[in-house]
Amino acid sequence: MSKLDELPESFEALSTEDVRAALGELKPSVRAQTSLKFYEGDHWQEGGGYRGPLPNKVEFADEAALVLTALEREWTSENKIKEVANRHRSGVVGRPPFVHIAPERVHSHGESGEEPVAPGNQDVTLLTKMLTEWMSRPDVAKAIIEAVTTALLTDAAPLRFYIPPTLLDVEGRLFIAGENTDALENIFLEAPKVGEAGVISHPVTKQKLGIFHRRNDEGNDYFEWCYRNMGEDDIRYAVRDGDKVDDVRLPLARQLPIYLLERPSLISEQMQSLQRQLNLAVTMRGRNVTAAGFVERTLLNAKVSTRRVTKADGKIVDEPVPLVFGSGVTNNIVGVETQNADTSTSRATPGIVYRDPAGPEAFNGTRDSAYRGILEEAHQIHYLIAGDAAPSGESRIAAMADHITALLETKKAVDLMLTWVVRTATAYLELLTDRPGHFTDRFQISAECKLDSGPISTEMMRTVMELVSDELLSRRSGMGWIGIEDVEGEEEQIAQERSERSDGMVGTAADRLKEMLAGRRNGQGAENDQA
Repeated sequence: MSKLDELPESFEALSTEDVRAALGELKPSVRAQTSLKFYEGDHWQEGGGYRGPLPNKVEFADEAALVLTALEREWTSENKIKEVANRHRSGVVGRPPFVHIAPERVHSHGESGEEPVAPGNQDVTLLTKMLTEWMSRPDVAKAIIEAVTTALLTDAAPLRFYIPPTLLDVEGRLFIAGENTDALENIFLEAPKVGEAGVISHPVTKQKLGIFHRRNDEGNDYFEWCYRNMGEDDIRYAVRDGDKVDDVRLPLARQLPIYLLERPSLISEQMQSLQRQLNLAVTMRGRNVTAAGFVERTLLNAKVSTRRVTKADGKIVDEPVPLVFGSGVTNNIVGVETQNADTSTSRATPGIVYRDPAGPEAFNGTRDSAYRGILEEAHQIHYLIAGDAAPSGESRIAAMADHITALLETKKAVDLMLTWVVRTATAYLELLTDRPGHFTDRFQISAECKLDSGPISTEMMRTVMELVSDELLSRRSGMGWIGIEDVEGEEEQIAQERSERSDGMVGTAADRLKEMLAGRRNGQGAENDQA
């Protein structure tokens, strides 16, 4: 039975113990915790990152511990899980997002007989500018990047809006900032750790509940939970900070200040296994270098040199003298004596055998094969194809299409998250300026990320142009695919040039090139060049 089944149907009756139990449902899985460890650089994981042979831990526990200690000292890794996660994340949120603001509906001002008018463009321009600048703030951009990265590793990642305590009075109420367009500076966004926050649905009522828990510096539990009752626009917001209790209603345009970004994990168990295999190959390659510098030697028919020592109990015993190897060292090695059948003795001729280490090809091949498998699992094989000597155009396009499809899957979830971010930030802006609904009642506010699949080939660029020409892809999306950063600015420039051409003021570079080529065909190249 899930802990969520024990929640009261009315969230007004929630207690801190109910919230603590609900948080248990958000605990990351073992696979998710392993992915986080890989990403953060812990590839040894107390021996769990090693998948090679070991002595039987039951019969030879001491030997197994010694082997693990030696392996940990020499353990080498390449963080390919972090590489593919960062590349995917950068393809989705590596560029500043679009902020879209459009009229929600027309409004009638004044007498009932007047024509309805749409909201003014001035408010649209102002809000677009404020939200774009706020989302470009380092701490906000960092929170969004961290949330997307965590979701790629663990399936889900929380985000939380919060107001600094300095904006609260002694009773925990918000100070009103007044008519100040800089009020967004007092609104902060953070990405809590997995399991600290999230959003759950009541199993019966399906009502959404945002929850957050953290232990403060004094060791006290700090809880937040928020929800919206059916038929209400305000958000019920509860805080439990030690012995402090606060319950308020916030006009946040139906937006919970806590969000859970959900996306199927990019890092699969198969990718984790391939990462372990790659680490083992790299570690063994390093071990092989050590073996090449200190080759294994076996003495044949050699007599072990000994020396007589007196033990603490007075006994005199012969102890073997270890051989010394290295530059400028001389060792005296004699053969062992054997007794013949006629009681005579003979001395064998000693010999030494060196065993060369294995070549690096096996380790390099295993490493490269594992890396290729990781890229295939992450839908990023196009990155490896770029280094091939002569990849075909079709294989490039197919690999890039696979990568773009994976990015689009993430984009759907991230666009919903970004829309929540800008809508909630706007609601907080209205709250701090004491103007509830000033923007959110009049405008549709949304945001979307700009995909960046990296440098694309000429074939891919030609394909994008054909899709735009056939109206299977929008012009705006096509411009984004071929790497144009400021799509809106580029569209304005194109419109301006089109307008100028229609007025006969200027011609395009293509028009001038056609005129020049036509002149050369008519034998007028020199005159045109001088002109």
